[in-house]
Amino acid sequence: MQSPPAFLISRVSSFAELTVFVKSASGKWTGKTHKFQDIHATYLDRQFAIPLKDLPADTAELVMVVKAPSQSSLFQQAVLSDSLPGTSKAEFGTLIIFALVCGLILMPLLFDFIFWRVLRQPFILWHAFFVCAIAGHLALTAGLYLPAISLTIGTVRLMAVSAFGMVIVAGMMFICAFLEREALSETMRRWMVAGAAAMAAATVLHSPSFSALGAWPSLIFHAVGAPVALINLIAAIHAWRRGSRYIRYIVVGFAPLFLVAVVRVISNLIPIIPADDMNEFFLFGVVVEASATAFGVAARFVHLKRERDTARSEAQILGELAGRDSLTGLLNRRSIEERFTELYRSGYETIAIIDLDHFKLVNDTFGHLRGDEVLCAVAAALETDESALAARIGGEEFLLLLHGKDGLQRAEHIRQAITVRVARDVTMLEQPVTASMGVVCVPPGVMPKASFADFYEMADKLLYEAKGQGRNRHVAQKLRAFRKRAADRRNRTAA
Repeated sequence: MQSPPAFLISRVSSFAELTVFVKSASGKWTGKTHKFQDIHATYLDRQFAIPLKDLPADTAELVMVVKAPSQSSLFQQAVLSDSLPGTSKAEFGTLIIFALVCGLILMPLLFDFIFWRVLRQPFILWHAFFVCAIAGHLALTAGLYLPAISLTIGTVRLMAVSAFGMVIVAGMMFICAFLEREALSETMRRWMVAGAAAMAAATVLHSPSFSALGAWPSLIFHAVGAPVALINLIAAIHAWRRGSRYIRYIVVGFAPLFLVAVVRVISNLIPIIPADDMNEFFLFGVVVEASATAFGVAARFVHLKRERDTARSEAQILGELAGRDSLTGLLNRRSIEERFTELYRSGYETIAIIDLDHFKLVNDTFGHLRGDEVLCAVAAALETDESALAARIGGEEFLLLLHGKDGLQRAEHIRQAITVRVARDVTMLEQPVTASMGVVCVPPGVMPKASFADFYEMADKLLYEAKGQGRNRHVAQKLRAFRKRAADRRNRTAA
């Protein structure tokens, strides 16, 4: 050996210790042992480099002896080099590409955050988890963390294996949550979840360096990957046959990564099939996945948001219909009562109850259809005041809530307008339709704890006083403080 190499480089995999034996030209052997936990990782493909700077100039032979190796790749990819990985121009360019791809696939996280704030759907979280796992695996594979921190190969291996396992787990859970409910049967969904759980368990077993277990954790990890890949393939076919509109995003996005995963599984289970360097194809697959799933998530988000908005709009319409009188279109008593406290505090301090005089005579003389026309004309008269809320609370009984301090005067103006409006809109009536009204005005703060029932009771009593005085008039009262009438208390006591 004319010039001793500077580094022994290989791919990260677990082992107990590695000893480099050196044979000089004179035939003398010396050795130096490196513990697994003491070796630091370097750039590109999760590699490590052991310095050989102390080699004698007359070195004739190098022998690497590894105790308790977990994978044959440790020997297959071992090389001697005069420079560290990542220092050549070509390798530096590769690192730049890795960094750009990491940035590209992390961009959808911003949209995931925005989508999650609007629509709390599990597939958004699983997509974010999936993207982070891929970015983490890429960063660990390329050694992009090295400018900030130096990690031992044990730590890098644990994190990289965990990230790769979580890519598969998160990917399967994302597919489960992303596709339409009808796209996968419940049995297929259970298989998907079971596959993800098995992969997570295999990752937990394989990621730590259990040297006592030898190569078994690695074999189990890659053996589990085979049926998991088959489950994903069957699920895709299943969803496609069921007419899923979103499965095409999954097929396009995951196909390259699926192929990489299959090659890696086969290469680890059958060593005679070389894995070669899949980095370039893996990067291509990551770019395709990031683009396809980002478009898919956006399309699914828009569709679900449109469905949610439509459902809310329909619910609002139904709610409004439920809170309105079907004949006149006015609010009903329930809608007013539910909002009364808020309305009162906002300045609706006048409540008026209006009852049509001798309305039964209209129905008996001209029929119920003509009576309905009268009620609709009354509703139109009540809605002429934009600062008032009108409701129909009985057959010919109506309620007004008026905003402002001049509610009494406006209520009386509306009461008088009823006769004019009915005469204009309803023909063939023999006599004018008049109305009686009870009005109570309670400035805010006078009755802070009073309910709608309290106001209604007072206005209703004033209405009957108006009817008792001859009808076609109003009786009003403005309260300064709320106090139940003594007569009411005596009546309740007597009862």
